[in-house]
Amino acid sequence: MATSYPRRTTTGGVWKVTDVAKNLLTKGTWRGSSIPGGRGIFAGGESPTLQGAEYITISTTGNAADFGELSVGRTRQACVSSNTRAVWGGGSDPTLYNVIDYFTIASTGNAADFGDMTQTMQVAAEGSNSIRGLIMGGSNPGRQIEIDYITMATTGNALDFGDLSAVRGNSGGTSSPTRAFAGAGAAPGMTASVDMVEFAALGTAIDFGDLTQARNNPSKGIVSSSTIGVWGGGRTPTLQNTIDYITMASLGDGADFGDLTDARAYVSGFSNMTRGGFAGGYDPSASNIIDYITIASTGNATDFGDLGDAAAYGGGCSNAHGGIEAYDPRLVPVGSGRALYACGMTPSKVANIDFWDIATLGNAVDFGDAESARAFCSSAASYTRAIIAGGDTPAILNDIDSFEIQSTGNAADFANLSVARSSLGSLSSNTRAIFVGGSAPAVSNVVDYITIASVGDAADFGNLTDSTSRMPGISSPTRGIRAGGLSHVNTIDYHAIASTGDFADFGDLSAARCCMGSTGSSTRGVFYGGQEPAEMNTIEYITIASAGNATDFGDLTGTRTDLPHSAMSNATRGMCVGGTTPGNPLNLIEYITIASTGDSVDFGDLTSGRYGSAATSDFHGGLQV
Repeated sequence: MATSYPRRTTTGGVWKVTDVAKNLLTKGTWRGSSIPGGRGIFAGGESPTLQGAEYITISTTGNAADFGELSVGRTRQACVSSNTRAVWGGGSDPTLYNVIDYFTIASTGNAADFGDMTQTMQVAAEGSNSIRGLIMGGSNPGRQIEIDYITMATTGNALDFGDLSAVRGNSGGTSSPTRAFAGAGAAPGMTASVDMVEFAALGTAIDFGDLTQARNNPSKGIVSSSTIGVWGGGRTPTLQNTIDYITMASLGDGADFGDLTDARAYVSGFSNMTRGGFAGGYDPSASNIIDYITIASTGNATDFGDLGDAAAYGGGCSNAHGGIEAYDPRLVPVGSGRALYACGMTPSKVANIDFWDIATLGNAVDFGDAESARAFCSSAASYTRAIIAGGDTPAILNDIDSFEIQSTGNAADFANLSVARSSLGSLSSNTRAIFVGGSAPAVSNVVDYITIASVGDAADFGNLTDSTSRMPGISSPTRGIRAGGLSHVNTIDYHAIASTGDFADFGDLSAARCCMGSTGSSTRGVFYGGQEPAEMNTIEYITIASAGNATDFGDLTGTRTDLPHSAMSNATRGMCVGGTTPGNPLNLIEYITIASTGDSVDFGDLTSGRYGSAATSDFHGGLQV
């Protein structure tokens, strides 16, 4: 039987009714989690300066246990987390740090290096969802306005996200799956204001509203459900036991929630979807108290247990807070997806990245830019990250760029191919991207691969059955396919994506040709256009799971070549995009319904006509489980 979910990234697959019910009743508790009740982790602080980390199981009560150690003892750091990682950024001892450490939440042990912040920083606010962690404002030593972000699933240095609405330090943060909030703090006088940003869009924060009182040093660490964000404690300058909350989906002021068991500042926050809590703090000495609240109902905090080491100015993370959503399958449509079309010739080489929603007819809009203008590159994608590889500028490149699909903005350097080349094909699953053949400048049979979530150079995968370039790739979640190529061959090769080794013969195209485009679902691969050497309007398809020759599907609206060598689709609709007729770069976006046969239909237009581009999407055939 197919895998049973819940799953954040897609509702595809077979669901058991019991899993759906459990997902709803627990408001997103993950099926099969090794820590079903959620884990809170507390690290750093001063009593004096601490390096150790402790943990609790959020759904129970009791004292904290030893977890491991940060890379260096420090206080006043920002803390963000996904459902697998807890990340600590910056801090001081009193020397200011730009260090970013991370723990793997499900295990115990010492922190590993993640990367560096854009500058040394302490007393910043934090927010995170499953994809991004934000470190907002802070002091170094003056109050700062900048927002840094990291991609939670990878390692690497933080990047610039944008700015708060004003300078702010000594504040606390919270988040929903889509929004991050920086509340209270010093700007430079004490403030009650709350700033808000959307995770998916780089830019400047907007004013959300005000908490019930101006204060410094409220809770550090995300305390939220998917709808309610909470701050606890702080000082005005007297120590406070106040707990405030906001409804995160709509602008507005905070309201009184209840009180902590003890007035204190700079407590470490934690939460799962139903319960939030506050550990340690300053009252006026370092405290070891752990309190908890039920987020859905207002009221005073209750004793949870004690930390092993009394700590003030520490930080808290958890793997089940409200920013880490689990989807209700009834609410997330299968077959939606974002299409991305990058670089190419106009006829000059460009770095532009376009995007559009595959489910909705219309024109493409600007996403951002690749790191360099190039053509004849290729692309691949997981649910969250897109990759651009190779190409020429006219120098042949080994560059690999990446960008996060659900946001907009420029691509960042990822790593390098094993061999510099252009006109290469590509295919991918959610885990692995594979790059096939190409020109370096002679045609190549090289196949290499990367793990999409982890920054690092491509490694050898194996070889094609022949040396070729200018051929497209398609994939199911388990099998990758390459078809055609120079010098006008009709070969179709395949290999299992999860293993390595040489490709094997799959079958033949109806005619030998190169420079085709591709699209497809998890079961069907579709190839369109190209030349043999005359330009063609042919569309044909294969069934990915069974070797065999291609079959006629229909026709494009016109002949074209120099089409993208990687697939762009959702579960139902395949895209046929761009390319050229002699001397005429095309801005056409057309589509087919993958499960049927027939001619392509007009969808809309690219921002500019171009060819030799890279194309992918966040729900292509390699992602449709």
